[in-house]
Amino acid sequence: MISIFPFEQKYFEAKKTSVLYFGNPLTEKINPNSNQEDVHKIALLPGSRNQEIKKTFASFFRIGK
Repeated sequence: MISIFPFEQKYFEAKKTSVLYFGNPLTEKINPNSNQEDVHKIALLPGSRNQEIKKTFASFFRIGK
């Protein structure tokens, strides 16, 4: 299995599943180490499959307004 978040690797290894932490390039664009401690950020990521995008993307725009 390939994981995209660091915590996934530990979780799946504890379940005796072979896992490789690969990372997610989008997390590098969202800076969790910002100097603004009182600001919370949420990344809304629709997925990569066409059906996921069709079902969720319009909702993301409404949420962002």
